[in-house]
Amino acid sequence: GLFLAPLVWLLLGFGAMLTLRFMWFVLVLVAFTCSMINVVGYTKCKKDARSKLSALGGSVLSRGMEMSASLWGARRGGSSGSGSGGGGGSV
Repeated sequence: GLFLAPLVWLLLGFGAMLTLRFMWFVLVLVAFTCSMINVVGYTKCKKDARSKLSALGGSVLSRGMEMSASLWGARRGGSSGSGSGGGGGSV
């Protein structure tokens, strides 16, 4: 779809050039240019988004692991602390 449109405009441009229809050739040239700008922009954004997503995924994963480790440590420490605190209140 996205990569097929410039090819179609290119074929139409060759047809307009061979039949010597200058105005159609100009129109096709503008359409081809717009299609190519779209393709180039899409590929650049796709590469940039992929690198940002992988960097974001790595940082989110490491933060999630740190958070789960800290929560796991708090749960282990919290259960033993509350047991000794309850017994010491009666003195």
